[in-house]
Amino acid sequence: MLLFAFLPAWKALFSHPRLIQAIVLINACVVGLLASALINPVITSSIKSIGDIIAIIIGYILIKKYNCPVWLLAIFLIVYTFVINL
Repeated sequence: MLLFAFLPAWKALFSHPRLIQAIVLINACVVGLLASALINPVITSSIKSIGDIIAIIIGYILIKKYNCPVWLLAIFLIVYTFVINL
């Protein structure tokens, strides 16, 4: 109910162009911070060879171009992991 009470004031705040620019800037900063948090610990520790990069690219193509189900992609990547580690 509090949200509905604040809604007219929220709409009035968003009519100011400088406030809209500030919110867009804050959103861009948050996206950059989240991207750096993803790159540093996750990507640097999980990609170890060119085969890993190729598997990622193939997975991306399967999802975007061929609309492959996510569960099938997960099985593909699990099988890839077991084959690579033999």
